[in-house]
Amino acid sequence: MSRIDAGTGEVLDTIEVGGFPQEILYAEGAVWVVDSPGDTVLRIDPITLRVMRLDAGPWPYRLTAAPGLIFVTNVVEEGTVTVLRSTDGARVATLPVGPNPTATAVVPGPAPDRARASSEGLFWYLWVGRFCSSSSGSLPRSRCATPPAAR
Repeated sequence: MSRIDAGTGEVLDTIEVGGFPQEILYAEGAVWVVDSPGDTVLRIDPITLRVMRLDAGPWPYRLTAAPGLIFVTNVVEEGTVTVLRSTDGARVATLPVGPNPTATAVVPGPAPDRARASSEGLFWYLWVGRFCSSSSGSLPRSRCATPPAAR
């Protein structure tokens, strides 16, 4: 993975991150990188280039940030979202969200019964998109559209 000067195109630094850097996100003062085959997310300090390798759950795929938190979709048959604390990368939750979660958004809103509160007392809704293909035969469309808590 390389840090490049956007004005000149010059490669400033190169960091070995492992198998397959799939997703890159800048949030909470760090560069976050998904390495799906390694089941890890890397937290890179953009100043020192120090790399922390974090356990992200099975087959991490996409990243979303909210104040103090990083959400990682885990694309496995039953599907989860791993929640990491952005300051130290500690895993604070693993949320079952249903099969094949491929995209997320975290949106602030009023406090419902099932909301997850951030450290500032704000409530966040986790929106999850998922890949469904009835032609593959591997996952019935009816199961793909229904989160596990609703079954």
